[in-house]
Amino acid sequence: MRKMNGRKGAVVASTAALALVLTACGGSSGEGDEEDAGGTVQITVSGLPDNTKPEERQAFLDDVAAFEDANPGIDVEPTELLWDQQTFSAQLAGGTLPTLMAVPFTELPGLINRQQVKDVTEWVQGNDLFGDVSESVLQTATGPDGNIYGIPLSAYSIGLIIHRDIFEEAGLDPDQPLESWDDVAEAARTITGATGKQGFALPATETYGGWLLSAAVNGFGGDIQRIDGDEVHANLDSEAVQQAMEWVHEMRWEHQVMGTNALPSQNDINNAFAAGDVAMLINGGDAYQPFTVQLGVAPESFGTFPMPQDSDGLGTSGGGRIGIVRPDATDEQVDAVLKWVEFRDYQRYSNEEAAVAWAEARAADGLPVPEVGFPMVGQATWEQFLEWVEPYSNVPLENVQSYLDSASTLQIVPEPTYAGHDMYALLDTVIQAVLSREDADIPALLATAQEQAEAAVQAAQG
Repeated sequence: MRKMNGRKGAVVASTAALALVLTACGGSSGEGDEEDAGGTVQITVSGLPDNTKPEERQAFLDDVAAFEDANPGIDVEPTELLWDQQTFSAQLAGGTLPTLMAVPFTELPGLINRQQVKDVTEWVQGNDLFGDVSESVLQTATGPDGNIYGIPLSAYSIGLIIHRDIFEEAGLDPDQPLESWDDVAEAARTITGATGKQGFALPATETYGGWLLSAAVNGFGGDIQRIDGDEVHANLDSEAVQQAMEWVHEMRWEHQVMGTNALPSQNDINNAFAAGDVAMLINGGDAYQPFTVQLGVAPESFGTFPMPQDSDGLGTSGGGRIGIVRPDATDEQVDAVLKWVEFRDYQRYSNEEAAVAWAEARAADGLPVPEVGFPMVGQATWEQFLEWVEPYSNVPLENVQSYLDSASTLQIVPEPTYAGHDMYALLDTVIQAVLSREDADIPALLATAQEQAEAAVQAAQG
């Protein structure tokens, strides 16, 4: 649970300095329907933890109070409302959608297409701090027209998670990244042969299998969706998807390094990894925190490599949250929202006092310092941030260094523009067939999945 004592004082103390670096952007639209007679701009922001997390909730409320003290012309109303695909449109139409809402990366293309999100290009490009956001991260908030439709709040790429203890037990070097899928297969064979433990695992349920396999497909040189002019199509019967699925089949039946469970869930695999029974899996780089904090894996036992690539690999998929602004927000509200995001999510990268306060509070709570994921800002800013928080660092960064370094070399491939979850679910069924039947007809399975996926993609495009 989060402790608040040190954080509140530090946030308040840093407020005055922060106020000096905040820069208002954009002009007035003259609408001002959320501005009272005294000139106070009102905004609502999502993300307030509910009462089951009292300390995190209080930390959020303390941040609101500190922000309002530094910005007397802005009134922030926090809300527990979270992203819900089923209710978003109704909330927008009914006027109950927060001014700022955090949404998953994968949802932004659809919101842009339906014109349900504000274009914030001029605000982001006119702000020095947001201008330093890593280009690959900022790309996740960029639409097909090149405009920016949100502010990234967190980001990670998907990579190869390894259990360093099992690598060493098998005589492998856990500091030597596995660069290709052949490398992964060879390491898995060595591990299972030397230790009897499962060399590699991939989930097959709850759309996790399809999601993670689609990231692997990028490493095989393809994507599960293709764009043809203004049209988007499913691409599940492509050569790269077939190669990835055949690789899984070989791992299961020829190399026998994936166990015998044909319906492994993400939780099954995570628990087996934590117990030291699985050596490798695919997951987001931010998995460091749940594995080491919630599941008890020793930090020195956890490692992450970049996603393996074939010679024509495209990169890997990623994930995270983007803060979007409701489309009918006034210019003054967008100004206020950007200031709030700077205050709560970005000030630690530009202000040493804020960085130290953030690191001190996380270390006191036993949370990773720094967070492991995709660096949100440019290399120079990121290195300065690491220097500020170094006295509180509790992450053996050398064990994930190759993954962190890949932020500047490995392209993040956007998630499917339409019907992504439908395609992930369809790939789940193919994975289940491959894991359960040695004679699985992969081309036929993918052809059936492609037909259903294309229907879903076309329906989503309207």
